[in-house]
Amino acid sequence: MPTTLPASLLRSAEDLTMSIQTATNRQVHGLQVNLTGDDVTVTGHSRTFYVKQLVTQAIKSHLPAARLQNRICVQTH
Repeated sequence: MPTTLPASLLRSAEDLTMSIQTATNRQVHGLQVNLTGDDVTVTGHSRTFYVKQLVTQAIKSHLPAARLQNRICVQTH
């Protein structure tokens, strides 16, 4: 059974997008954040796996109970 996130942890996709942009110094291109219930899906492109990990940390710092799908594509070329 899915858990319900406490109201104090709920953030809008816009808030999470701003947090990710700050945490990654705007290094994720084409960033999209989708919130559906307890699920967070993040898409976009970065040049390093480090930036992809920063995205995960930024989301989890705001929504630790969320089920996260980090679909950031790392393009190293």
